[in-house]
Amino acid sequence: RLDPDGNLRRALMPVRGHQIVLHPDGGLAFFNSIEGDRFCLFDPATLELAGVLPPHRPGFVGAGHAVYAPAGDVLYVLERRTPGPYTGTPADHFGVVVVRDAATFGVRDAFSCHGIGPHDIALTDGGRTLAVANYGSTDWGDTAEGAPPNVVEPSVTLLDAATGALRRKVVGSAGRYEIRHLACPT
Repeated sequence: RLDPDGNLRRALMPVRGHQIVLHPDGGLAFFNSIEGDRFCLFDPATLELAGVLPPHRPGFVGAGHAVYAPAGDVLYVLERRTPGPYTGTPADHFGVVVVRDAATFGVRDAFSCHGIGPHDIALTDGGRTLAVANYGSTDWGDTAEGAPPNVVEPSVTLLDAATGALRRKVVGSAGRYEIRHLACPT
């Protein structure tokens, strides 16, 4: 953490982490995993570990990003299916949006993000719509370091934040290009 006075503070966390999300009121910070089996909660002022959470259920791993609802009452966390070879059916590989209670971090709900390999998530439309960037890639079956991804269905999905209903899906070209990040108006 970079303090306002320019001092750098460090803490080792038990997570293969990617993104840190701060609660709107300055409460606990959520350290999201990327393809790991745990997420961390910590105090952003002291950097002390406050808890470790598993994915919402077995067969899922962290996907990288999360976002708090505008009211700060829930945290939307992306999770991917545990990587594996492509089955031939995109829906077999769809990730989920896990809705966690912002006070307890317990799971309130989980619904499909309608995309393979979700990564980035944003709230738009005044907090009513979740936008999800989905890599669209699965393993070839060869998990060797440096193996190219099998890009099947890169996409951006728009979901109703309250119900998880799919509002729209825009699919990119299969091949070598994944969709990873979003830039969305709030």
